[in-house]
Amino acid sequence: MFKEEFELSRIIDQTNLKPELPQSELKNLVKKCIDYKFCTLFIHPFHLEKAKEFAKGSPLKIGTVVAFPYGANFKEAKILESKLAEESGADEIDIVMNIGAFKSGLFSVVEEELKAIFEASSTCVHKVIIETGLLSKKEMEIVCELMNKIKPDFVKTSTGITARGVTLNDVEFLRKNLNPKIKIKASGGIRTLKFVENLVKAGASRIGTSTGFEIIEEWRKNK
Repeated sequence: MFKEEFELSRIIDQTNLKPELPQSELKNLVKKCIDYKFCTLFIHPFHLEKAKEFAKGSPLKIGTVVAFPYGANFKEAKILESKLAEESGADEIDIVMNIGAFKSGLFSVVEEELKAIFEASSTCVHKVIIETGLLSKKEMEIVCELMNKIKPDFVKTSTGITARGVTLNDVEFLRKNLNPKIKIKASGGIRTLKFVENLVKAGASRIGTSTGFEIIEEWRKNK
């Protein structure tokens, strides 16, 4: 499917959200992501400024997370997180939807929170994590209606922490029900080239994974 390595690497968001990641390893991580020509490196907010410094002059974008991994923070804290992420140089922000509020039927709460977060970090690319593994089919329909209303840049399937990872059915459903202008980031349990290929065929525009290096090496091996 991917005739050139860059076709694959440019859709990968390499993720390292391990709590034990020391800053002494950050420079090498950024350099490796640059060498592999990944789209974005996602790290915790604490590492943002250093990662931006190490990535300076390269095409690599640096992203971080807001309200990770449960989406249950105070609204004001989420807004501040987003604002500080933008001020610290984040190019992209993956925001965990308030899943508890959503499953409580408090859709206006979810909508207002996300709109406020978008406004507080208006220069960033915004991806909303909806945690597909925790949603019923009816809830998936409702969340798509909500996303079509607030128009994030991407809808992201999973945190990879609180529920099962992404499935092809998740991506196919989202692509069918979301506004075509809203892109899909597939994430959660993506470890093989074949799965990446199938997810892209299903409608994913971006792949979030902690095993991007291994996936590229698999492509090289099979070239």
